[in-house]
Amino acid sequence: MVRRLLAAATLVLWASGCATAPPPAATPDPIHAPPGGKAKTMTLHGQLTGEGVECQAFRAEDGTLYTLLGDFRGFKAGDRVTIEATPVQMSFCMQGVTVEVTRITRREAPTASD
Repeated sequence: MVRRLLAAATLVLWASGCATAPPPAATPDPIHAPPGGKAKTMTLHGQLTGEGVECQAFRAEDGTLYTLLGDFRGFKAGDRVTIEATPVQMSFCMQGVTVEVTRITRREAPTASD
């Protein structure tokens, strides 16, 4: 009798461990591309900063911190720039939203009337 009870309990526990709930539906993220999808190019205005630990950092005019992947020769922290970039799913950058820069251009410093 004890063996049957133990066997039944083991079977119930084993069967319940195999039944898993489906994962929750993914919420669309406007910044990051869906897995297997293609991210949209963003155009951002702001300033290169020295905030990056592993990657060049960029502070957008809205205050968002981005870390950048790409070629920034000729640019340095403090430069006001416009970038065209696409978000990346994973990177070694340790902060902010990481984007891959496809184009970077200098912007003029704001004038007193701005």
